[in-house]
Amino acid sequence: MDKKSITRDEELKDLSPLRRYMDLPKYVDLLRSKALYLRRADCFPDKFEGALTPAIRRAIDSASENNKLAESADIFYERCRKGTFVSCWTYGAKDNMALWQLFGGSSNSVAVSTTAGRLTRMCFQWNESAHIAKVRYIDHFEDPDMIIGRYTDPLQFKHVAFEFEREVRVMISRQENWIENPKGVHRKIDDLNDLVTVVVVAPEAGAWFLDLVQDLSQKYGLKAPVKMSQLASLPS
Repeated sequence: MDKKSITRDEELKDLSPLRRYMDLPKYVDLLRSKALYLRRADCFPDKFEGALTPAIRRAIDSASENNKLAESADIFYERCRKGTFVSCWTYGAKDNMALWQLFGGSSNSVAVSTTAGRLTRMCFQWNESAHIAKVRYIDHFEDPDMIIGRYTDPLQFKHVAFEFEREVRVMISRQENWIENPKGVHRKIDDLNDLVTVVVVAPEAGAWFLDLVQDLSQKYGLKAPVKMSQLASLPS
């Protein structure tokens, strides 16, 4: 990745719809800080984050032993995870019940909607390089086709057990002092209204929760409509 460049997978078009599911405290943090939170990859609970396939591990270790690479596969894995900050989004505009339940429960969470184009333009506000990647789901034990060069590359792959997430990731690589990286960073958003198109409230939320989210959005100047999930009612 070139210095201070913003790159994006070709599969993602400007109008590709994206959602970020979150609990209420994280939504308040987004509104209040006017910043996107990116978490250090090793702080996610999934140990497969940044995992290398057996063949790639052997290749890296062999190159290290022959002095063609400076580090072993174990160090590459650790550096990949501790040197990369990630913001997770979901591809698509339709409800994902598994994600509703995973992020704050289906009664007290929200989904912030945007597009890949808006997300990309937001990244250009930062004085830092970033890559927006559509995650590929693989079986790490089967040595699938996986090209690894940069430290961020392994984080573009996740185990097939997580395929339901349909994830798109914003990734920032900070490798210079990777051992000392904090657990997370906030990157400022000039105007949330340029990023957020719709805020969707969890399908099992009460009317009071919808009112609360609407009030919070208005208080912090977010003009995007706040509406209930389509799953909140039966077809009519």
